[in-house]
Amino acid sequence: MKALNILHLNESEIRISAHVLAHIAEMREYKQLKLCYTPVYTFGEEYLKIAFNNATSAHRHIKDLRADHNILAADIIGIAESRLTHSDPDDTYALGDAVMYRNDDAITGCAQNRVRPFHGLLIYVKPRVRVLEFSKYTTRNFESIYACIQWKQLPIQLYIIYKAPSCTLQQLQMHLCNITIDYDMQSRVIFIGDFNIDFTQQQNKTFQAFMLDTFNCSQFVTEPTTDSGLTIDLIFANFVLTNVHTVNAYWSYHKIIFTVI
Repeated sequence: MKALNILHLNESEIRISAHVLAHIAEMREYKQLKLCYTPVYTFGEEYLKIAFNNATSAHRHIKDLRADHNILAADIIGIAESRLTHSDPDDTYALGDAVMYRNDDAITGCAQNRVRPFHGLLIYVKPRVRVLEFSKYTTRNFESIYACIQWKQLPIQLYIIYKAPSCTLQQLQMHLCNITIDYDMQSRVIFIGDFNIDFTQQQNKTFQAFMLDTFNCSQFVTEPTTDSGLTIDLIFANFVLTNVHTVNAYWSYHKIIFTVI
């Protein structure tokens, strides 16, 4: 039916069946579908929630990041491939009341007369987490942000990592050694990021041995972290992480990975 118009509609005469109302109430209270994943926001304020996502351009997807309940629920959010330039103001890419720390890519892109660089890292930290120390490190094929944070009087050394596909395993190991000169094995340590090393491939297990031997860190992500089924976004820690999960991110090929302490 086309061009149908209702004249003199009396909305007060619209009724909803009592059976329908009862069924809707039942669906909402007793028959909710169980999610097939664990959202960040299901964990309360008593937990420290650390998340990471390769956003494939925070410049383009900042509105998506701001609208995602999992991103907003995290206390610390690491973002790879931010693609920000030094001229981008902080408030344009703010996430709520979180403090933003940047490691902009000043090496690629601009030198080739491109509008945006290819890489860059961001880390957002909510006010309830204290940052004791911050530093950054950048080469053409590797980036990191280091933040020593304090949570419930306990210091945690946090490294946000991005390894470009062109970075060899030997180069990655060298870069990790360079950024951990002051590494304290007595403190809690977490490495989280896009390592571009697929842990579904047996030959890449040698890197896991390197992390265990060098930093006493084990890898805790057990699910695919990309749409194609690769496990390349990883979390290493020198203590046991019992809550490690992935969540789909519609704006990116990479899933959100997070851990809860």
